[in-house]
Amino acid sequence: NNFTVFSDDRGATWKFGENVPGAFVPDAKLGQRSQINEVQMVELSDGSVRLNSRQFAGAKVRKTSVSRDGGRTWSPVEDVPALRDPSCNASIVRHSFGDGAKPGVILYSGPDSLKRENGTVYRSEDDGATWPTKRVLWPGSFAYSVLTTLLDGIIGCLFEADNYGRIVFARFSVAWVKDG
Repeated sequence: NNFTVFSDDRGATWKFGENVPGAFVPDAKLGQRSQINEVQMVELSDGSVRLNSRQFAGAKVRKTSVSRDGGRTWSPVEDVPALRDPSCNASIVRHSFGDGAKPGVILYSGPDSLKRENGTVYRSEDDGATWPTKRVLWPGSFAYSVLTTLLDGIIGCLFEADNYGRIVFARFSVAWVKDG
């Protein structure tokens, strides 16, 4: 199953959302296999939620789905051709909500390769519909990553490097990504 668990009352009670449509694809060994796993979520400028998932089957790109009702139901899974994925957990974070006319900035970090290498940060200014700007953060071995916006507005990225031998913390500005 591929579903969310959410709370509308600050964690007092929890509910299951519906399965993400199109998540399962035929698999010769198992009959069916989920093409999404290790999912990250990001709030969109209109309050919707975008799921961004590691590919576990299908094309070697990230997968996405959108919920317009807080995680109860989801749009069918779609490929994100701009974000290559060697089946590696990645990170997505909203950096800003914009000014109402524009949706603000979402950042994504993950390997830009079919191997766990070439750690790249991408920038979207249309709620993750497109990823026109990217910049290599770490050209070598790059596995699981986590992005966060620090108190001073700088972005932090914690990631596995050197074939899982080190955990690295990098800091950079949103402008650094934009100048790609």
